[in-house]
Amino acid sequence: MTAEASGTFPPGSGEHILFVDDEPTICSLAHTFLERSGYRVTTHTNPEKALEEFHGDFDQFALVITNLIMPQLTGVQLARIIS
Repeated sequence: MTAEASGTFPPGSGEHILFVDDEPTICSLAHTFLERSGYRVTTHTNPEKALEEFHGDFDQFALVITNLIMPQLTGVQLARIIS
């Protein structure tokens, strides 16, 4: 049974996630939840700063999670730039 089918969140094994959201509270909650689930997490409330970090060493991230609507860049714009 997959994690999706069972309704559970898959535990991590130290994979590094870049989480981007303009709301500090959401970043904090995501950071706590993902770290407790076994992931390394870097959060940014500024998508431009997240891009700088991503482009500095993109191989360090296994996954990027981004909010869709942010003031500086939308999540779609951010995804297009990093892909």
